[in-house]
Amino acid sequence: MPAECAPCWAILRVALRRLLALQVIGLGLDEERKLRNVARTLEINYPVLVADLANPDNAALLPQWGNSEQIVPYTVVISQTGRMVYIHRGRMCDEEFNLYVKPLLEGGSTNAS
Repeated sequence: MPAECAPCWAILRVALRRLLALQVIGLGLDEERKLRNVARTLEINYPVLVADLANPDNAALLPQWGNSEQIVPYTVVISQTGRMVYIHRGRMCDEEFNLYVKPLLEGGSTNAS
């Protein structure tokens, strides 16, 4: 996610406040300096991996995860078994979170088709 993508950071902050069993890992798609500043300003308390898109190897990450359009925010939900179970493009609302993420945290399966 780019440092200036406020909806990206908002999704992660809401998720962290609501459910402690959720492991969030941010993938910062920007310069490390900018990402550190955003993380400090927003008091981000989860790991943020840095992938500066100026590096061609990093630019390939988005298509590898199904985001060839480079949409942000872009959420990938991975089950506890390591299986990708849901992809969401854009801001995720409470209804979508409750439908696709919360069941996984409660030991069930997601309602994604």
